[in-house]
Amino acid sequence: ADAIYDILSDDEIKLNPFLIIPEHEVAAKTGTASIISEGYVMPSDTWTIGFTRDYVVAVWLGTTNERPLDGNAEGSINAAPLWNQIMSELL
Repeated sequence: ADAIYDILSDDEIKLNPFLIIPEHEVAAKTGTASIISEGYVMPSDTWTIGFTRDYVVAVWLGTTNERPLDGNAEGSINAAPLWNQIMSELL
């Protein structure tokens, strides 16, 4: 568990600024699930989950009917900013 925390909390390797909360060590990961619709691979939901030693916050955005999301949805674009806002308030 400590190795995963060390990897996911390393600000120097995070490419997404929404996964960084200044002055706090947080571990975080984003993701996007896709479905094939009409021959195209399209996002069906996006998520970001992250934690500190005291808190865990998960943000999931999607539909419950297996319909694709509009536009170019990605966890790093859609869910991460909301996750950052919630985690920043907690910390």
